[in-house]
Amino acid sequence: MVHVARLQKKLFSHSDELRGGAEVFDILGNECRLEMVLALMEAGELSSWDIAQVTNCTPSAVSQALSMMKRTRMVETRREWLNIYYSLNYENALVKQMLPILRGLIES
Repeated sequence: MVHVARLQKKLFSHSDELRGGAEVFDILGNECRLEMVLALMEAGELSSWDIAQVTNCTPSAVSQALSMMKRTRMVETRREWLNIYYSLNYENALVKQMLPILRGLIES
């Protein structure tokens, strides 16, 4: 028998992690954004212009997606003069968990 109160307590005590996980799945649930993540995995670091060039994403879509990724701390940034370079944040727990799945997409 399910103990509803115990299950609720367990789920709601992790609400921040669940929210972050949902945002990551939202990011990966779009082909354009998934291509962006894969491109960052392959290249290591890219500018938003570079990302738009190597993916099927418009510059506007890249900008919006990078904003989402920064909010969830999936990416880190480095500024060089006027350019901002993006890379995956491999310290992010969700990124660490996604890596085997994403590597499988690249290697197939």
